[in-house]
Amino acid sequence: MRYAHALFLKDKRDYSQLPERLSPPTTLELDLTDSHVLTTYAGLLLRDLLDSFNGDIEKAVGAYNGGPRNPNLRYAAGVQAVAEYARNVLERVTAVNERTAEDTLERELETSAQ
Repeated sequence: MRYAHALFLKDKRDYSQLPERLSPPTTLELDLTDSHVLTTYAGLLLRDLLDSFNGDIEKAVGAYNGGPRNPNLRYAAGVQAVAEYARNVLERVTAVNERTAEDTLERELETSAQ
């Protein structure tokens, strides 16, 4: 968390646009449990790792889990598998919703034609 806070302090981006709940405090609070601020720290860490690994997402995600000197590529593969599963589920839900909407429209047209 110290490293993430240091990244926040040296970052030149304008954080005034962030909702207040996402903005880290200027002094580090080691007992911080606010998930919103921790999410900002996680994003800063991931951005730093992406920069360190020249945009290689697998290495950056692996380093997020295993550290920059020892990226855990199996962890990255697991993250990839979960992302693909979620994408497949969302695609199926979208297809079902589209079919349901088409069926509903068809029934409404049949009812109004009678």
